[in-house]
Amino acid sequence: MNARPLNLLRHPRRVHALAAGARPAVLGAWLVGVLLGGVWGWSQQVQMDRLLDQRVQLQAQSSALREQQARQTAAQEKAQLQSKWGQRAQSWRAQRQHLMELHAALMTQAAETGLRVERWQGDGRQLVLQAWLPRADHVPVVLSGLSRSWATAWTLQSMGDRAGSGVDVVLQASWPAGIRDDGRRKP
Repeated sequence: MNARPLNLLRHPRRVHALAAGARPAVLGAWLVGVLLGGVWGWSQQVQMDRLLDQRVQLQAQSSALREQQARQTAAQEKAQLQSKWGQRAQSWRAQRQHLMELHAALMTQAAETGLRVERWQGDGRQLVLQAWLPRADHVPVVLSGLSRSWATAWTLQSMGDRAGSGVDVVLQASWPAGIRDDGRRKP
């Protein structure tokens, strides 16, 4: 048996009767849908708020970690600079000490032999001393005296006569091991 189709245009009361009977069910379904939708929306909002709170916490932790790393890097750089400057200061002190010893030796040679320093220079590897001596036989005495006070031996580079009034000499010595004229340590 087939049910006859309902022609709603011929029987408008039936439509109202069906609608009247269906209203509570539709209304109930609608209310359940609104309630479920509200609960679902509320749960999504709670989850979104929780995620936002976690994001803020993670950003704060990330910022704190970056600041800590920056402080550690700055402290390491400061320690390296202090170490570097400490080494340079030690090198400068050693260089100054060597030069003071050289000065004392030159003063002694000036008193003993009449040595007169006219010019000296250093290029980081060696020292060159241009001086005048009243007599040529004082050259070995000056060389041995300077070599005793300096960590490396002094050598005679050149010697020239000054027309009966003494001799001009050019003496050379290497810087002591580990000390350079510019304050850096040799490798």
